Amino acid sequence: MNQAQCQVLATYQWLGDQLDSGAVTHPRCRRIGRDIQEILRDIIDSRAGEEHMDSLRSMARELAEKGEDAECVNLGKTLSQRFENHLEEFLGHIRSRNCP
Repeated sequence: MNQAQCQVLATYQWLGDQLDSGAVTHPRCRRIGRDIQEILRDIIDSRAGEEHMDSLRSMARELAEKGEDAECVNLGKTLSQRFENHLEEFLGHIRSRNCP
């Protein structure tokens, strides 16, 4: 698997783009987004355990269900979908401690 196909790295980069673009403006949403991005970086750098995946899913669900505005809700929904659709890949990175 090359880096272009790595969903962990793709999600990390996509989230950074969303946060850096100014599309996400609510402070709480931005803070949770940065927390998610930090955990994704830990997965990429082989510093995460399986409990981190539960944290990622919980934070994304919180944004999707309790977001203060549409951008926040959409961010949470998209992240939740990415985590669910690529769960095995995320867990594989965590377990193998290897990000291509």
